[in-house]
Amino acid sequence: MTPDTKVLVAKDDIPLRHLIEKYLQSMGCQTVLHAENGLVALQRLAEEEVDLIISDWQMPELDGVELFKRLQAHPGRSKIPFLMISSNREYIEDALAEGIEHYITIPFAKNTFTQKVEELLNPR
Repeated sequence: MTPDTKVLVAKDDIPLRHLIEKYLQSMGCQTVLHAENGLVALQRLAEEEVDLIISDWQMPELDGVELFKRLQAHPGRSKIPFLMISSNREYIEDALAEGIEHYITIPFAKNTFTQKVEELLNPR
């Protein structure tokens, strides 16, 4: 990750959103955009280009799955790496069925998080 990497974190839980930001900053990311739900995330994406989207599954207004679907329908945004996070392990199969390939469950260890982010930003 480079200092100019921009990451959008869509999560309504503020303490967890701040923890994710702290982890990203420890990886060298200096620009972390916040959104408390999928609708705000879409507004942010209309204003700024990002290199990675990290989204919670369950959020008010527009959940993470619907956010992902709308991104996939948009030609300029369908290629942005997308990481889904959720405290519900039962959602993994549903996420895969929707085409969401990258998923981690809460709680997660810092090394699990950083490894997944690096994998998404530096695909082989």
